[in-house]
Amino acid sequence: ALPVEGNEDDGSCMIVDCMDEGLCLCETRLLKTTMFAASPEGENRHFANDTAGQISQYLHSFLAPLPFQSEDSGLAPADTPELLTGIALKMEERFVDVGVPIFEEGEPCCEVFLVLAGTTILQRSEKNRKGNQVSTRIVRKYSPGSLMGVLPFQVNPAHTSTCMAGPSGCKVAILSRKALQELEAEDPRRASLVHRIFSRHLSLLTQIA
Repeated sequence: ALPVEGNEDDGSCMIVDCMDEGLCLCETRLLKTTMFAASPEGENRHFANDTAGQISQYLHSFLAPLPFQSEDSGLAPADTPELLTGIALKMEERFVDVGVPIFEEGEPCCEVFLVLAGTTILQRSEKNRKGNQVSTRIVRKYSPGSLMGVLPFQVNPAHTSTCMAGPSGCKVAILSRKALQELEAEDPRRASLVHRIFSRHLSLLTQIA
């Protein structure tokens, strides 16, 4: 159950069908009120002007202090750009043609995705009482800078929705579970920063719920 947007004070609420849809609604509302996403085209002297720099800058946006936090809140250590570059180099760049699945319902949740270009569409199957699919409903559209699949990666054995490339295709950066495990073994500081980004992403989603 979520408060009805614009009527938060009168106790009105709306019911959503699944966790994915609820989190997407929270994220959409947050994006309207909190400017935390970075733009890779923006001027930033700390990041290289390449794919690794773009990934690093997007990830860094999740470490920016919220309005109620001070600049020295400790979320980002002094050498964050260098640490993020190391994380970016562990991520796989993938181009996905229009209408091609990025992940599908029922597939194992073993990757996290960062949208770099284009858009992606999260859709959910509507099933009847017998469990047969009767329709497909769009739950959310993701734009560049969005993280996808963080919650399923951490808590679900399989995806409950399907994500497709949008009408112009997309480019995503992928962090696999294997790559994260390698970071945890090779460079605990970088791995810790990944988990900090994941936690911030989830806290941003749930602080409105």
